[in-house]
Amino acid sequence: NTTLGRINSAAAFLTNAGAIFLSNAPSLFQTDWNYVQTSSGVLGLVVAGTTAGTNYSRFAASSVTLDGSLAITLGGGFVPQTPNTFDVLTYTARAGQFAATHLPPLPVTSKWQLTYNPGSLTLQVLPSNVFQSSSITNGNFQFAFGGQTGSSCLIEVSTNLLNWAPLFTNAPFTGNLNFVDTHMAQFRNRFYRATIYP
Repeated sequence: NTTLGRINSAAAFLTNAGAIFLSNAPSLFQTDWNYVQTSSGVLGLVVAGTTAGTNYSRFAASSVTLDGSLAITLGGGFVPQTPNTFDVLTYTARAGQFAATHLPPLPVTSKWQLTYNPGSLTLQVLPSNVFQSSSITNGNFQFAFGGQTGSSCLIEVSTNLLNWAPLFTNAPFTGNLNFVDTHMAQFRNRFYRATIYP
């Protein structure tokens, strides 16, 4: 539980085969060593805001070789929102990636995305694809769908959950969709699913 640390040396390695937790408070840990995390290693970081080292933990190293687990926890009652971004790990070179990630739950309208960039590992909050509301008006079924912007949207329909037919295809998806099915009253059962294509 380090609130601030730094290791300086040339051509040295810091190997984590156990656990490093920067979890007592959001913290910055920086080393000029090459960081190696083995399959049994765990790197634990806390996110309690959007400023590195002040509100969320960042681990900085020279080159990194990754395996094992990354464990993120939330602190101080903080609830990440779209489009919050956290560079939780920075490096000059990287080999491998974490075999497992343990991320805290988000509201149903959001999801985590982990991206290995050339110089950093970024944790980002994105909109999740969710049905937001539905209603039946004058025999028409209407629903609202929200999610991450994609290039097209496909809505399919089924009467038995086995056989699906396209109902609405190749529509540009800008993050929100309101759809009305004017044929619902003709069927005893009617099921819908939506797919967003990047």
